[in-house]
Amino acid sequence: KKTRRTVRVNMDAAQEQLYKRLQSDARRAIRSWGGSRESSEVSSLIRNYFVVLRKAASHCFLVRNRYTDTMLAEVGRIAMSQGVFDAPNLEMVLNELKGYSDHQIHGVVCSCIGVEEGMVAAGAAARRVEKYGHLMLQPEMDVLSHSAKVRYLFGELLPSLMKDGRKVLIFSQWTQVLDMLEWAFRVAQNCDAKSLNKLFGPTPELSAQALASPESAAAPAPAIEESAGAAPQSTDRQRRHSNVSVVKETPLMDVKCNRRRPSTGTAGTPCASSPMRLKGKAKTPSKGIGMQHLKYCRLDGSTKQVDRQRLVDEFNDPDSSLFAFLLSTRAGGQGINLTGASAVVLFDLDVNPMIDRQAEDRAHRLGQLRDVDVIRLVTVGTVEESIERIADEKLRIDASLLGQKDKDLALDEIAEMI
Repeated sequence: KKTRRTVRVNMDAAQEQLYKRLQSDARRAIRSWGGSRESSEVSSLIRNYFVVLRKAASHCFLVRNRYTDTMLAEVGRIAMSQGVFDAPNLEMVLNELKGYSDHQIHGVVCSCIGVEEGMVAAGAAARRVEKYGHLMLQPEMDVLSHSAKVRYLFGELLPSLMKDGRKVLIFSQWTQVLDMLEWAFRVAQNCDAKSLNKLFGPTPELSAQALASPESAAAPAPAIEESAGAAPQSTDRQRRHSNVSVVKETPLMDVKCNRRRPSTGTAGTPCASSPMRLKGKAKTPSKGIGMQHLKYCRLDGSTKQVDRQRLVDEFNDPDSSLFAFLLSTRAGGQGINLTGASAVVLFDLDVNPMIDRQAEDRAHRLGQLRDVDVIRLVTVGTVEESIERIADEKLRIDASLLGQKDKDLALDEIAEMI
């Protein structure tokens, strides 16, 4: 059988402050329009704000917040001197960088100085990190703490699944989010036990394929789990002070990455939609510090067909050490059999609920011998709650209506969410 549940996570003060600021900017813009929302410019602006708010609800680093214009200019000059961008002048580079998130800019800096996110630099690379460290997102542990969803994922859910010897699929709509999760996996792998213990708290020993490691002592109110389709049992204020218990476990993971071409939006490169590309070859992953028991792989729209089948076969192999499979919802949600997993995490919800259902069925299909748990992550007090509500309403509509191709939200619906 397949069981769905929604886990509501609460932002910490920093993430909530960022979200509220972006929301206020969006609301001011909406109130100042006065014209028709059907014009192409207004339509584009509404949808852009909507995406920005959704990304801020997932992770602080998915929007530009830490990098000032002064820092951006310095990054641009370094990128030009290193020939990182295929651009004729600094102005074009800066125009490109202005549209980047904090994580993407951090990736450009890493490419400039020749280091990989989440990996320990040594020798000349370490000296370059010391020189240009002020332009990087440091400490890198922030990737684990600056997101309510990531804290829940690494602090509760993943260790619980590993303890039970289960594999997991993690879906997101954006390759940028998958990049962020890869970074989080590598940081967790390479952090020493003391650092992780400070962030997450001490943990009991896990299974033979996991190492003891921490969960957040300074985390905000714990996640609140609800069955899919059930009405919330408390107000937002009550949720923030919930007494729901928190699993005090998390793994120290060792990761093997599925490296991708520079055009796919991997760390240190622009996202696939960017018209400008970084030059140079993808770096070979350096060896991590931890034990190499737990691994993940990744599949998105840029993964070659021959590689897709190889990854699927390896993940489904009962003897494989692969624990997590990161997938983009629309690329990995159709036509793939991943019955090796018995848990599915929807890191962010699609506005078309049938897309998420197709993703769930990658694990819940013919050949699955275990019950499948589907966990939907929703950040409290954000547009994600409205998306969840609308998605649940759509799932109650007649199957013939759900079969329509166009399930995108109307502009009025988006504006109302904001």
